[in-house]
Amino acid sequence: MAAEPSATDDPDSDTQPPLPVMDALESAALDAAGFDTTHNVLFVTFQDSGDTYLYYQVPRELFTRLLSSPSKGDFFLKYLRGHFPFEKRR
Repeated sequence: MAAEPSATDDPDSDTQPPLPVMDALESAALDAAGFDTTHNVLFVTFQDSGDTYLYYQVPRELFTRLLSSPSKGDFFLKYLRGHFPFEKRR
């Protein structure tokens, strides 16, 4: 039986998981990324705005692949953007 999603697994919830340790990225588009392993939430901070977005239900493997990708921005566009529920960090 699958566990019920918690409030922090849901982008429509009023509760957001705390900011994890963020890894600085060498990228023209992305400034930093971190991963909350408890809730499978990817945090991405963008270079241009400085805003951080949360991407829900992301497999940890994609976070690992993002960190090792030669082009973080291309990886983000191909495998993350538009594939997962997201919201801006408050």
